[in-house]
Amino acid sequence: MSDINTDYQTKWGLALGSGGARGYAHIPLLEVVEECGIKPEYVTGSSIGSIVGAAYALTADSRMVKKLTNHFVKSNHEKIEKLIQMVGSNKLTDMLNVARKTAVSKSIMSEDYLYEMLTPIFQNAKFEDTKLKLGIVATDIKRCKTELFTSGYIVDAVCASASVPGTFSPTRLGGTNFIDGGVMCVVPVEQCRTLGAEKIIASDVTNQIRRGKFKNLLELMGYLNQLKLERIIASEISKADYSIRFANLNIEWYRFDQFDIAIKYAKELLVDFKKELMND
Repeated sequence: MSDINTDYQTKWGLALGSGGARGYAHIPLLEVVEECGIKPEYVTGSSIGSIVGAAYALTADSRMVKKLTNHFVKSNHEKIEKLIQMVGSNKLTDMLNVARKTAVSKSIMSEDYLYEMLTPIFQNAKFEDTKLKLGIVATDIKRCKTELFTSGYIVDAVCASASVPGTFSPTRLGGTNFIDGGVMCVVPVEQCRTLGAEKIIASDVTNQIRRGKFKNLLELMGYLNQLKLERIIASEISKADYSIRFANLNIEWYRFDQFDIAIKYAKELLVDFKKELMND
């Protein structure tokens, strides 16, 4: 066994990826990291990874992150149900209604939806208030590039990083519109290295590719987009020292009500990964 648990000179980093509600799986990973005696100094996050990552950077305690997330789910029950209703319908008529709405507005959900949900968690906290060095990625629409936020109000950066195109409105910061970090950077490994991390644990929570027959054109388009994402993800996590892929965590990205289910299955998938960390 290596001295992974006692080598405090190594600067560890966590790169937490995008994937909507499947990002709940990041929380059991944090628990495993702590159980292995690893003390990360750097955290980067994309989309849902930015939310979990920011909470962890502020508290440096996986138990607190779990409590905050559980409170988030319960206190936003009505908003989450509305999101599921708006995004999750498979009926063609409902999908057409969504298409009409997005044709005349920036998003399906209200413009302040994310801010209203996330402000109670982060309030007025700034990047300099964190216990761990934090980096949050979002996508600059105009310049079509990834932006790494390391200063300012955390809630602003998190909202920008989690603004799923079409579902949530773009976040305007410094005169620029930003959308979901996962559009161009699914798992921010390079960004974690940029912050100063020497060894990086990457967590990918994107869904498993669904092959076979497709019910409609939207499913086919989603499949083709996932194929492209697979190449991006493989390239990103290859640059990490350790990586865990929760590909079998079969939860739709918008099902933020399935917190307990995600946690349960993530723990099962982490059993072998914990052994890898302990025995490497």
